[in-house]
Amino acid sequence: MFTRAKEHFWQLTVLAAFLVLIAGMGYTARASAETIQSFNSQITVAKNGTLSVAETIIYDFGSDQKHGIFRDIPLSSPNGPGLQVMVTGVGNGAGGTYPYTTSVSGSTLEIKIGDPNVIVSGVKTYVVDYVVKNAVREFSDHDEVYWNVTGNGWDVPLNNVAASIVLPENVAGLTATCYTGQVGSTAKDCSYTESGSAMTYSATRPLNPGEGLSVVLGVPLGYLALPAVAAAPTAAAPVGFPSSGGIASVVPLMFILFLILAVTVFRIIVLRGRGSFSGISLRTRSRPIIPRELKKIPLVAEYDPPDGLLPIEVGTIVDRKVDMADVSSVIMDLAIKGYLKIRYTVRQMKLWPDKKDFELVKVKDGSDLRHPAYQIVFNMLFTARESVSLSDLQSSGAALFETLKSVGTKTDENIYAEGYFDQAARAKTKKERILFGLGALGLLILFVVGMVLGGGSAFVIIMVMFAVALLIGEIGKPPIPKLTSKGMTALQKILGFREFLRYTETDRLKMMNAPSLKPEQFEECLPYAMVLGVEKEWAKKFEGVMTAAPAWYEDPTMTAFNSSLFTANLMLFSSSFNRTFNIASQPASSGFGAGGFSGGGFGGGGGGSW
Repeated sequence: MFTRAKEHFWQLTVLAAFLVLIAGMGYTARASAETIQSFNSQITVAKNGTLSVAETIIYDFGSDQKHGIFRDIPLSSPNGPGLQVMVTGVGNGAGGTYPYTTSVSGSTLEIKIGDPNVIVSGVKTYVVDYVVKNAVREFSDHDEVYWNVTGNGWDVPLNNVAASIVLPENVAGLTATCYTGQVGSTAKDCSYTESGSAMTYSATRPLNPGEGLSVVLGVPLGYLALPAVAAAPTAAAPVGFPSSGGIASVVPLMFILFLILAVTVFRIIVLRGRGSFSGISLRTRSRPIIPRELKKIPLVAEYDPPDGLLPIEVGTIVDRKVDMADVSSVIMDLAIKGYLKIRYTVRQMKLWPDKKDFELVKVKDGSDLRHPAYQIVFNMLFTARESVSLSDLQSSGAALFETLKSVGTKTDENIYAEGYFDQAARAKTKKERILFGLGALGLLILFVVGMVLGGGSAFVIIMVMFAVALLIGEIGKPPIPKLTSKGMTALQKILGFREFLRYTETDRLKMMNAPSLKPEQFEECLPYAMVLGVEKEWAKKFEGVMTAAPAWYEDPTMTAFNSSLFTANLMLFSSSFNRTFNIASQPASSGFGAGGFSGGGFGGGGGGSW
């Protein structure tokens, strides 16, 4: 009896396992029947950095009966600010629309598409339109769109995945890359092509469930006017704190205030300073600082830089600091003056495949150079060697950074000595910073003593900590040099010179005594156009005027000379040069180099059917 019961037990067990297996196979078959036939995202970038995203998802439900799909979009990334996402509509690709609802759970926006009273099956097209703010990141040498196109949260395969990033206008010097696979993968089973103002990306293989496509586009600084971005929102602070009671009662408060202080210092050093260090700003190009007095005065075109100022001096006066565009202009000016030759090698730079390598070849010994910045840069390039490539310079590390700081310091000293910056105002600023420092130190000592004694109200502690944070903020703020009357006059003429460099042929008719354009004038003014951010406009005016590349520049890819292409390559040189020396801390990880991977950047999420 027992034996027969045991046999029946095993028979029932095997039958149950078989039924479970069949059910599982049926479930797997149904699940695998659902696929995304095509996922295409068009990302249009506005001048202010706002993204308009249109995702066209062709979803095959197979024989399953569902109501529709849902799309999850994260509102933040691990190393970036919070996003503002607004859904503007969901269409069917044929002029019709679908009903949808949106909800936020944690830091994820869910778009639920479909009607709970309607069943769908087979192939359906969904066009999800939404607008995103805060998604363009600002780095020291470029602005960057780093976007997780599909997300890595789909539980169905994606057969054809593509994306395009469309800029407001054609931009020279774009850089791009892309990543595929699971989150963290650095595989690049994808391709990208540039066409006009758009960069188009596509995965070169179907993506499995859990895999995604992330794309990166680097845009030279100056083309986008990005607003200030707030940090990602944090959890709300407690409503109240204990009014007294010693160290134990205020430990949570101390921790919160420590975080506030740490964020304040971080913003001072990185965000407010924009990568500025003593003597040099690692920004590629800073925006002009125009005093209110000059804004009221109409500009008069100038056809030469004032007082015979060098490009690095013009760039420093216009934005009150030496930045990387100014240092690049020194190399360009040395080439134009016959001290070196710039050779475009077409080789990809090691560690940065989106940049091209350049070689600098010594032509003169540089012993007659007078300006200290020119001497420092020349010696940096050619001490004990006749030529150097940008990739060779990468290995010098901190020594090069110190060299660049000395370039900035010496240029500042020269401009102060020549009377363009106010020495008295500089000395006054130094005294104020010392007083602020002593005040901050005194308050910090009072705070520590109060905490050790175990007394004091939480309100007093809060006020002291905020006072310390504000004082440190004042100390850390990079001082802006004040212009003398001579400096004001020079800046006014520089702005007039900038107008001349960027005027159109039609504008020239409105200018009195505007000189005719000559090939040699193109070279002479090019470094000035670079530091003033109008090199594209300056090059465009010489199309047809210049017929051959300058003797100081070699490009094996250029069969016929084109001034715009020539200038685009020089902008690429500046960008590559800046990347070589860009050792400043970044507020967020870039999608280029070691910081890029599938699932990185903004966007992402995933979706499924319901």
